[in-house]
Amino acid sequence: MQTQNPQLEELIKNSINLSDEQKAVYITMSRYLDPAKMSRLKEILETEKNEVARIEAEHNSKMSEINAKHIKEIQKFKAQSVEKYEKEQNERQTSDQLK
Repeated sequence: MQTQNPQLEELIKNSINLSDEQKAVYITMSRYLDPAKMSRLKEILETEKNEVARIEAEHNSKMSEINAKHIKEIQKFKAQSVEKYEKEQNERQTSDQLK
């Protein structure tokens, strides 16, 4: 079942807001739409696609920032742990030498 507008059909199939059942209805319905309504539906679905891409990019950027922050915190913690361990070892050696 092909629509008269394969680009519109692709937008419908890739919509994240429509269930599979709704997608089938929209694909079937799109064959009966006049050009103005078809254009409007295409505009709505393109806006959805662009907004999803924008939100995903924003989300990925924030996740990268969070990951970078946590990596720095982990590195700092490891460095502090190593320093603490080395300090404790030095204190033990000094203590052992004094005995």
